[in-house]
Amino acid sequence: MSNRLMRALPLAMLLALSAGCQNTASETADDVADARQSARENVDEAKQEANQSSTQQDGNLTDARQDYADASREARSDMAVAEAKVMEVTADEDYKVANAEAEGRHDVEAAKCGVLRGAEQDACISTADAQLAADLAQAQADRDHAVVVAENHR
Repeated sequence: MSNRLMRALPLAMLLALSAGCQNTASETADDVADARQSARENVDEAKQEANQSSTQQDGNLTDARQDYADASREARSDMAVAEAKVMEVTADEDYKVANAEAEGRHDVEAAKCGVLRGAEQDACISTADAQLAADLAQAQADRDHAVVVAENHR
C-alpha cells in the first residue's frame, strides 16, 4: 500500500467508528485539523514523488538523447569510412584508365613516327615518350590528390 493510504486509513477508521457518535464542536474542529494536516502531508508526499519521477524521466530523456547522438555519430563515421574507401578505389581505377589512355596515345604517336627516318624519327619518338611521361605523371598526381581527399574524408 502507498504511504498516503496507510496514513489515511487510521483517520478513515476513526471517522467510521465515530460516525455513530455525536461530536462536540471542539472534537469536530480537531478532526478537521487532523484531516487538513493529513491532506497536506499526502499532497507534500505526492509532490515529492512526482518530482522524483520527473527528475528520473529527465535523466532517461538525457540518456536517450546521448544514445541517439552516439549512434548517429557512429553511423556518420561508418559512412565516412565507406565513402573514403569508395573514393580510394575510384582513384585507383581512374589512375589505371588514365595510364591505359596514355599508353594508347603513346603507341599511336610512336606508330606515326614509323614513316620518318633518322633524326626526324628520333625526335618524333622522343616527343611521344615525353608526352607519355607527362601523361603518366599527371595521372599519378591526380591519383595522389584523390587519395589525400579520401583520407581527409574519414
